[in-house]
Amino acid sequence: MFKAINFMDPEYNQGFGLRHSVQGGQQEEMSPLVLALLEILQKQQQEKNQEQKKQEPPEDYLQYLLRNEGEQRDQPYIPGENPTQMLNRIRRGETGDLMSALRQRESGGNYGITNNLGYTGAYQFGAPALETIGYLKPGAGKLGNKALKNAANWTIGGGLQEYLSNPVIQDEAMRRLMNSNKSTLTKMGLINKHTPEQDVNGMLAAAHLAGPGGVRKMMRGANPRDAYGTGAREYFNLGRSV
Repeated sequence: MFKAINFMDPEYNQGFGLRHSVQGGQQEEMSPLVLALLEILQKQQQEKNQEQKKQEPPEDYLQYLLRNEGEQRDQPYIPGENPTQMLNRIRRGETGDLMSALRQRESGGNYGITNNLGYTGAYQFGAPALETIGYLKPGAGKLGNKALKNAANWTIGGGLQEYLSNPVIQDEAMRRLMNSNKSTLTKMGLINKHTPEQDVNGMLAAAHLAGPGGVRKMMRGANPRDAYGTGAREYFNLGRSV
């Protein structure tokens, strides 16, 4: 059996000329061999630190995330991934298939679009919906979609321009609206613990077009339509297909 040797132990280091304390505080110099060993150990530690650093988000990446709202707080950092790639990853998976389907149906996935009626972003939000989820100040929704043009009506800095340029904020807005609509539909008795997931998705999709009240009418046999003539039942079928 071999005994592990601590080269810094005075019991062993005197023969190698190691630096060690003696009476009076004086020290002896280390031998070239030990200095070389220490240099190797130091280099290995530096390489380990550098490798660990690669696994951490760069400072500008963290600053980008801190400027925005949404689920990016919970997203794992992938080494080499930039913020845009992270957002694309969130859109593909973390936002859910229903949101992806609605985003595609509403705008073709274009986060920067506003239609001729003033509905805006990837999910084509209007002022009342944005007020419901807290993105517009109370009462601003009564002004209609023209309220979106005034940054003072928004609760997020930069107003409409910031909203349109920030996919994370829009995805969070959609999550909030879906949660709000689901809560309302549950209170109406249209959703309960026994409701099939497909039907829940269908009603949430229909509520995005016609609101919870429109969903109730649809479930009673009507088919409320928006200004373009699109019926709530079309969205219901879209949601059920996800």
